[in-house]
Amino acid sequence: MKAHVAALVIPFHYDMPFPDAAEAVNADRFEKAEPAADRCFEHIRTLVAHASEPHTIGRMWKMTQRGRHAYGLPNNHRSTLTCNSKAGTWTFAVTNVELYLFETGTGFLVHHIEFSGAADARSFTEGLYALKKIAGYGNTIRYERRLSKTEAEMQSFSFAAAASEAVEPFAGRFFDGNGSTPAEAIVFSGALLDVNTKEAGAEEFAADVLFRLRRAYREAYKPVSAHRSEERDEFVIRPFENSRFGVSLEGMANVVTRTGDPETDAFFEGAYFHQLKGTYLYLYILALHQKYALVRLSKLAAGLQGELGGSRGSLRAQSDAIDALKQSCIRFMLRSSYHQVTYNTHHSDVYELIRRRLRIEELMLEINESLHALAALTAIVEQALERKEEAAKREREEAFHRKITWITALFLPLTVVCGLFGMELDLIQKASGSVWPFLVVSLVAYSLTYLLFRVRFRAGTDA
Repeated sequence: MKAHVAALVIPFHYDMPFPDAAEAVNADRFEKAEPAADRCFEHIRTLVAHASEPHTIGRMWKMTQRGRHAYGLPNNHRSTLTCNSKAGTWTFAVTNVELYLFETGTGFLVHHIEFSGAADARSFTEGLYALKKIAGYGNTIRYERRLSKTEAEMQSFSFAAAASEAVEPFAGRFFDGNGSTPAEAIVFSGALLDVNTKEAGAEEFAADVLFRLRRAYREAYKPVSAHRSEERDEFVIRPFENSRFGVSLEGMANVVTRTGDPETDAFFEGAYFHQLKGTYLYLYILALHQKYALVRLSKLAAGLQGELGGSRGSLRAQSDAIDALKQSCIRFMLRSSYHQVTYNTHHSDVYELIRRRLRIEELMLEINESLHALAALTAIVEQALERKEEAAKREREEAFHRKITWITALFLPLTVVCGLFGMELDLIQKASGSVWPFLVVSLVAYSLTYLLFRVRFRAGTDA
């Protein structure tokens, strides 16, 4: 293997407002930077920028030397670390660390890796498999830190611990692992194989390396031949005779072979790899941002379902939350979901391949369906709440009417008797000296009233 490119991409999310998160980045550990994105449209190239462009959706920083020291990396970006794992030992350097933050509440830590002893493709793929297991797999990473000209000590390093500390200022959480510590990284890689495209077996060898690199698979994994067939794999394209790209959910890879033409081989060994580390990686980050922004929105939509309450106030809050989520989705579609990003055919084809493999359109459809389902569920809960409120209102009205009925039953007979004995009739005048007529009439009036209300009560109960 004549040359290689490798990067470990660790996605995360945060809830802090984007300007506050950008302000919280430690300026002593990360310095402002701009992505190297050649041949992209101007508005695409400045999607990630520190200038206040109206269309800018993210910012990028590079780790400083002080940042490297603070996070446990060697001060010199060329200093090597040694990884000991179950599968073997690898020596590598972390040449650069980049931090991306996007307004969608997602971000990425990108560790650029350069292997020292990866002279063959097998060692390269095995090394990437070991390093992507940033938490676990029995990995131990150590390097020699110079204390003085004559003194040195062995220092341990952990990608997981460094990543957790890097996102701590803006309360970042990871999509995998336990949230506070990442488990695996996404692998971006490229390899220039020291074989000629026209040699016997070169095509099969390159296809096998591409399969393992984009999946970050070990040699011990034995996939079926159909999975390594370029003709059957819709997520592999060949923009050039000697160059092929492959994308999976675990990563993205490019494999190049020699052609025997000095000018062509010189291009792929020089300027091409510069584009791979610059433009192609930038386009991959933009597509990954789309995926993980939609995953985060999907998670928020799922959380809203669990917050459905049984009160008018909670339903209003739910409706407001759904409206806010809809606005976030619309804002994402307008500002982050781009199909046309470059005027270069090869870059455009690779970008579309990445979007298809990451299932961006499917995720957008899933979010849309989730929002419709949430709105329908909220409407159902609201209707149930309205029925409950109407039943409670009827109960209150019936209780009020019962009270009025009992008050009427108490005072109506008394009113009738008082009215009757207040008349100037001879019979009444003759009985005015005795209380018994009053008591008898009152008893009759109350008995009739009792019978009347009892019959009415039974009729209401039977109804």
